[in-house]
Amino acid sequence: RPPPRSTLFPYTTLFRSVNLSAVLALVSLLIFPLGAKAQQDLGSIVGAEFNKSIGKKINLSIQEEWRTRENFGSPERFTTTVGLDYKLNTSITAGAAYDRVNFHRTGNDNATNTGWEKRDRWGVYLDGHIQRDKWLFSLRETYQQTYIDGVVTRVTRNRINPQRILRSRLEADYSMDKKWQPFVSVEAFNPLNNPSNNDTEKLRIQLGTNLRLSKHSNVKIYYRYDAFL
Repeated sequence: RPPPRSTLFPYTTLFRSVNLSAVLALVSLLIFPLGAKAQQDLGSIVGAEFNKSIGKKINLSIQEEWRTRENFGSPERFTTTVGLDYKLNTSITAGAAYDRVNFHRTGNDNATNTGWEKRDRWGVYLDGHIQRDKWLFSLRETYQQTYIDGVVTRVTRNRINPQRILRSRLEADYSMDKKWQPFVSVEAFNPLNNPSNNDTEKLRIQLGTNLRLSKHSNVKIYYRYDAFL
C-alpha cells in the first residue's frame, strides 16, 4: 500500500484570448510524511489548453501536458486530452474527455517492465453547483476507465486492466473579493472492477486559493494530500 502523500502545486494560468489559455505549473513539491520513508521530490507540470465555445452551451477543449519528477531529472508522463462540456442548465454541466497518456515507468515504480507505457483513458462526468451568498458548493461525479496497452486483462501486482473508477468530489469555494477565492475539496476514488475489494481506495484533500492578478492572468496555489486506504 503506498504511503500517504502530500503535494504542493503553485499554478500560473495566462488567458491569451477567449479561445486560448496557457497553463504553467511552476513547481510541484512532493513530500512523504507521517512515518513514510523520508523523501523529497521536485517536479514540474507544463501544459497548454485551447478552448472553443460552440454556441452558448457547448465547449470544446484540447490540452497538452508534460510532467517531470525525481528533481526534474526524469520525465513522468506526457498527456493529450480532448474534452467536451455541455451546459444542461445554470446549475448542471455534463462532460466527457479522452486522455492519451504516455507514462514513463522506472525502477522506482516497482515495475516489472520499465520504459514508456501507453494508456488510453476516457471518462464522463456530471457536475452540479449551487450559489449561497459568497459560497459556491459543487459536487462532481466522474466515471473513469483506463486501458494500458500491452497489459493482459487481469489483476496482477495491483494492476487491473482496464481499470474502472468512480470519482466523487465535493468542493466549496468562497469569494472573498474580486481577487481572492479560497477553496477546499474532498474527492473519493472508488474502484468498480477490483475482484478483491471495491471499497474506497484513496481520498484526496485539496486546500488552496485562486488569485486573479488581472483580467488575463490568474494564479492558483493549492496543497493536495492523498491518503491511500
